[in-house]
Amino acid sequence: MTQPLLTGVKVTIEDGAEEIFIIRDSAEISGQPGDVVSLIAMKGEVIGVETRDLKYPLRHETLYQEKSRGISNVMLGDQAGVSIESGLLLCVHTRKSGVEER
Repeated sequence: MTQPLLTGVKVTIEDGAEEIFIIRDSAEISGQPGDVVSLIAMKGEVIGVETRDLKYPLRHETLYQEKSRGISNVMLGDQAGVSIESGLLLCVHTRKSGVEER
């Protein structure tokens, strides 16, 4: 998922309850209020992280691989957004409905 060959290609792992993908610049997340979104730095640090429509907003922040700053945020509506200036960010979107069904 982090290979240069895949730059510009959105690769998603999805099982119905969760979707996992890499953010290289920006992403829109479709879900429902209460879904959980975790953002994890893939290599070193991710600079300039901005989120939209999440309970705990990030405003031009740096996320580090060894820190938990971007973990377990909550969607406020049916859409949320994430953008970054540089780095690779792993996004784990856990659907509220998928958790309840397990």
